[in-house]
Parts: sequence; structure tokens; C-alpha cells
Amino acid sequence: MNAMYGARMNATYSASAAANSKNPHDWGRAMAAALSDLVEQSESDTAAHEELYGEPLRMVIEETESGVEIHLSWSPGGQDMMAGGAGG
Repeated sequence: MNAMYGARMNATYSASAAANSKNPHDWGRAMAAALSDLVEQSESDTAAHEELYGEPLRMVIEETESGVEIHLSWSPGGQDMMAGGAGG
């Protein structure tokens, strides 16, 4: 696991974005938008995007009427991943 130099160790960052298609081939833009928001949040807390390298991210895909909602979350050091279970 990467050393977390700038990120708050108890922080959890989360972001979401919508895709207006139910075809997984069309979800790339929404996943990129959610990841960009996640990085922006963590960098505002002095974490660098390089701290995401090798770290687990949690992704939940929810069906909507017209497509899907992509939810990403990250806890520096992987605390939320170690706990297991559902949520988001």
C-alpha cells in the first residue's frame, strides 16, 4: 500500500456522475468525470493525485431511468475497503 503523505488518513472522498446510456461501452465519460471530481476533492485536502496509484477505489453503478449513475469513493490507506460490506 502506498504511503499517504498529504491525505488525511480518516478522510473518505466520493463523487458521482451520470451516463445517459445503459451500455457499458458508453460509461467512460461519466467514470472520468467522477474520478476527476474525486481527485479535485482530495487535492483540496493536500493529497496529490499520485497518492491514488495502487490504491483501491470503490465503484458502485446504479441504474437510472435513462442510464446509470457512477459512484466512486476512496479512503487514503484503503480503510473503507478493509471494512468490507456494502454501502456507498
